[in-house]
Amino acid sequence: MTEKPPTKGKRFFRIAKMTAKVAGNYASSKAKSVFKNKQDSASLAFATHLLNGELIAKELGQLKGAAMKVGQMASLAGDYLPPEMIEKLKTLQNDSPPMDYSVVEAQIESELGALPERLFDSFDEVPFKAASIGQVHRATLDGQELIVKIQYPGVDESCDSDLRQMRRIFKLAGFAYEKRIVDEMFEEFGRMLHEELDYTNEAQNIRNFREQHANDSFVIIPRVIGERSSGRILTMSYEEGLTAEEVRDTLSPAERNRIGENIFKLFGREFFRDRRIHADPHPGNFAFRADGSILLYDFGCVKEIPEKFIRSYRDLIVEGLAMRADHIDTIMFDLNIRKKGSAPIEKEFYQAFIDAVVPELTGEHLYDYSTSNLHQKMKSIFPQARRKMFSFQPNPEIALVDRLLLGVHNLFRIIGPEFAWRELIEEQIEYVK
Repeated sequence: MTEKPPTKGKRFFRIAKMTAKVAGNYASSKAKSVFKNKQDSASLAFATHLLNGELIAKELGQLKGAAMKVGQMASLAGDYLPPEMIEKLKTLQNDSPPMDYSVVEAQIESELGALPERLFDSFDEVPFKAASIGQVHRATLDGQELIVKIQYPGVDESCDSDLRQMRRIFKLAGFAYEKRIVDEMFEEFGRMLHEELDYTNEAQNIRNFREQHANDSFVIIPRVIGERSSGRILTMSYEEGLTAEEVRDTLSPAERNRIGENIFKLFGREFFRDRRIHADPHPGNFAFRADGSILLYDFGCVKEIPEKFIRSYRDLIVEGLAMRADHIDTIMFDLNIRKKGSAPIEKEFYQAFIDAVVPELTGEHLYDYSTSNLHQKMKSIFPQARRKMFSFQPNPEIALVDRLLLGVHNLFRIIGPEFAWRELIEEQIEYVK
């Protein structure tokens, strides 16, 4: 077990100290590069990004909380930070060390008025899962198997302070966008994190999604046990399933293909039909069954998508499926990804992305995700894209969709299904009238 969480003051000091080290490393690198040629300067910058990425990942993994959550978000958003730093931040996607059980007991007693042994028939002291802002324990009550999600003490109180420090680190690391865009991105991060820290809000999200998917027979969502829940404790029914790795290693190709199709349908319906998405695509937030069922966990990060955005995104897909780039720059302005007043971008730029991705996904054959190299193809185009980056700007909606798509793609790469991608996407965009 880890030590007890640091106090708010100690936490602020540790993050501020980390930020100062990151700033010092960049200042030193910049000073040394004055005396080096272009190639040596690039190598020095690469090494500094790696060093700082490792420093940030190590410290945030120990501190947990909002800062760690922002680090996780950043690790899925390759446009915003240097790729060598992103590689180090990806370690934050793994389960983090759990908090001491005495802290768990104190938090439950503070929130629910009694110790776990008084509230449950049984309560496992060893956590089932530990993450950035809380951890989960197995329990039973009145013959029901449950999971109890406990928020780490002090995480909500330090959220805004963490965000301010992480914003400074983003700027130091080369977040290449104007101040207004950085402000908008961190405003969205803050909104999402404050919602995720409110377990009462998450409980309502679970109820909403159970209703939203009531007619989707392949979607399984836990039930909230309201009398054992609060703003920092969330108790739910335990729904058992296989991890993505277990699906890959134990199920037949036909079963894996059915699961793959249902993952696609799940997020297609949430996005195009319901305009409300489960927006945390970490593999640990999903489980699966051989009959094709998908179990959804962790509803702290939920996003309502504006109808105008959905329509523009649908138009973008239609253009891509038609293998044409004539109207994509206009759609990019509609999506608020292109900077107002910037020069038009030639359609050949967009056509390169279409030619690299669409034929492979939408050919007559079934697409085999177990051999997917889409990520490598996209990486090969990124150098060209970087030359245009000042004509673009982040949009919180797009950042969230990108995060979702990357998470779904990673699930597919683990499970390795084969299915007709084009038929499924055409079926989903039909929900947009």
